[in-house]
Amino acid sequence: MKNLNEIGAILEKARKEKKLSIFEVSSKTKIHETVIKQIEKGTADNALSKVYVKSFIKKYSLFLGVNSEELLADYFDVKEIGNDQKIHLDLEEEKVSEPIAEIAKYMPAIGLILIVAIVILTLIAGFIRITTLFKKKTIKTTNVIEVKQSENGKEISHTENQPKKQAEITTIVETAKQSISKTSSKEISLVLKSDQVVWIRVDQDGEVVFQGNLKPNTNETWSADKQINVRVGNLKALEITVNGQYYGNVGFGVKDLVIDKNGLKIDGQKFVPAKE
Repeated sequence: MKNLNEIGAILEKARKEKKLSIFEVSSKTKIHETVIKQIEKGTADNALSKVYVKSFIKKYSLFLGVNSEELLADYFDVKEIGNDQKIHLDLEEEKVSEPIAEIAKYMPAIGLILIVAIVILTLIAGFIRITTLFKKKTIKTTNVIEVKQSENGKEISHTENQPKKQAEITTIVETAKQSISKTSSKEISLVLKSDQVVWIRVDQDGEVVFQGNLKPNTNETWSADKQINVRVGNLKALEITVNGQYYGNVGFGVKDLVIDKNGLKIDGQKFVPAKE
């Protein structure tokens, strides 16, 4: 019958044959270095109960590939060996339980992080909803009536029924009529009013007479015998009067205008005057 000193010597010899340090054994078996040293010295039972000594010897033996049952049979009786199964000391069982214990250790922190994340997402969703509702309210207009006209299937929109707007239209038309009277020998006239800086190029009877930027809030007039061609960088910035008839804002973007005695065409599409 072997005593603890002999069992410890067997395990120590097996460890050294495998060229393993006590630190390496402790790292892989999760048995504290002090316990390993006590087992190898045969003094483990001085600080631990028989149940713990038995469990550590079995775990250490299995790790080193030593027959644990043979070692334990020499030190413990058969009844104690049978009870060994009840304390779950098998290495494979401990390998499964250890990761679970590690996960359980961090569960409170994980739960707190999830709660914080849910609160943050809820606040962000609320902020987005409030911002969206605010934008919808600010873009509403109550003092502009949109009028849609159709010519050959194409829609044109401008504003009407506003006293201030009507006064501006009247001024533009009067300016156009004055310009026509001053150039009575010319059959074609064009008045452009800009509400912002806009680039244009004006071709008058085949000759470029202007190319550059119109300044905001200015009226410019051109006349020709046969035809005026205009290239506009941003049509939305202009109000147009042709041959004394007011067209207003008739589109947006880069466009090509043709003005002759028949009126106004934009990119080949004929337009009709707006109702004053």
